[in-house]
Amino acid sequence: MWPLKPRASRHHAKCIIALVWTVAVITAFPILLVTTLEQPSFWHQECGFYICNEKWPSENVRHYYNVALLVLQYCIPFAVLLFTYVNIGVVVWGKRTPGEAQNSRDVRMAKSKRKVTLSDKLRHFESCHILFSNFPDDKNDGYCGHSVHGLLATV
Repeated sequence: MWPLKPRASRHHAKCIIALVWTVAVITAFPILLVTTLEQPSFWHQECGFYICNEKWPSENVRHYYNVALLVLQYCIPFAVLLFTYVNIGVVVWGKRTPGEAQNSRDVRMAKSKRKVTLSDKLRHFESCHILFSNFPDDKNDGYCGHSVHGLLATV
């Protein structure tokens, strides 16, 4: 978006990659400490089969570890992606197109974009609904027969 804006240096990129790998190793390290191989039954002992189990010191420690993994591996990356795409959307949709500005034309074009989007979503909904409504109904061995044609006619 800003081609003349200075980029991150090679050293800065290497530091970020090292930080990501360090956090990944640290978050996986507790599994190394609590994982054990065991043979829980006589059958396992006779056949020589082992089962890998986690033996946590307490249920609270396991719970906090899982919550920390959820936050570090899902919530933070999701928030970063959401922030990034919202900013991109604001920049792309918030700017006026270059050239001659005609407010009435721009308003009309924006409305037509919204209509297409709404009609596309309704068509998608209808196609999904028709697929589900034409499967046999287990309760009466017939077909559900519901349709959204009436809904589309009202729009």
